[in-house]
Amino acid sequence: MIKKVLIVSGLGFAVFLLGVGFIVFSNIDGPTYISGHGWFAFITASFLCLLLSAGLYALAFFSARSGRDEISDLSEKSSTHNDPRIR
Repeated sequence: MIKKVLIVSGLGFAVFLLGVGFIVFSNIDGPTYISGHGWFAFITASFLCLLLSAGLYALAFFSARSGRDEISDLSEKSSTHNDPRIR
């Protein structure tokens, strides 16, 4: 498990470095500079994106382990058997 976490975090860091390198070394419109506020926004958005993706992954993982997203067997007689919403 820790090996997968290290691989994913390494790939995320590599993508981050590629983004920073592209911004710093691209001279498409001439030399442009990013202010401190721009760097703060870039780093904050990257961190929040990683945090959101980790949270959603954890939510899907624990939901699958708890069995809450399993399809129930409707062939058995139950109180929802006559519910017209369930087919």
